[in-house]
Amino acid sequence: MNIDKIVNEEDKICKIGTWLYKLFKDQRGLPQPITFKLTVFQCYHLFNSEKQFNLWCGHFQDMFALFSTAAGLLNRYVEIVPINKQAISGFHEVNEVYLSSKKKWVMVDVTTNRILLKNGKDILTAAEYYDIATKKEKVQLLLICQADWTKSNDNSLQNNVNDIYFDKNHFLRYYYTKDLTKVYSVKSKILRYFLSNPWYENYDPLRKHSNILFRVKQIIGFVTLILAFIFLHQFLTKKT
Repeated sequence: MNIDKIVNEEDKICKIGTWLYKLFKDQRGLPQPITFKLTVFQCYHLFNSEKQFNLWCGHFQDMFALFSTAAGLLNRYVEIVPINKQAISGFHEVNEVYLSSKKKWVMVDVTTNRILLKNGKDILTAAEYYDIATKKEKVQLLLICQADWTKSNDNSLQNNVNDIYFDKNHFLRYYYTKDLTKVYSVKSKILRYFLSNPWYENYDPLRKHSNILFRVKQIIGFVTLILAFIFLHQFLTKKT
């Protein structure tokens, strides 16, 4: 890709995103089980050498993260999550890349060939795009770059009518880590149970959420520990 010769961060994003889309767009589909047992780099080589293997959004997200990280771009993983069975489209995964020049995160959706989206002068975050799509705002979004780029009106998205993921039946989930061995370790589980130490955060402005049940569970847990300590202390005191 000659990525080392590119200085501008937006150009790097476009180069990597369009390259991946062109390379694998005809292989989009339900992946074979073996692909979930491979590393990201192994998946890339498999898809590139064996064109009968399919990939979906998670693979695009992983590969973009790998190559953009190698190119010096700070990026993170965002999942679009269905709230119930009404969202027949299911889950979707995209990336966000941090533009140091603009001091903001911007969404990259390689799977749907929406490498960068712009509203006026602003390149959109996943949350900003979600707000526009769910509110059905009458704005014209410009695709800054996409594979098979043309300077025509086809590069604009009017009202996001074709987007099946960014709608009222989904919300966004931002992950701190994808290392499941760390997430499901005993220490991490205890911290999540008692101290609310999450491994992801949700963005869901359309629905009200409450932490009351967690706080009740947290209080019960601490009270149980205190009572256990008191009983143990009394037991040891009587024994001595």
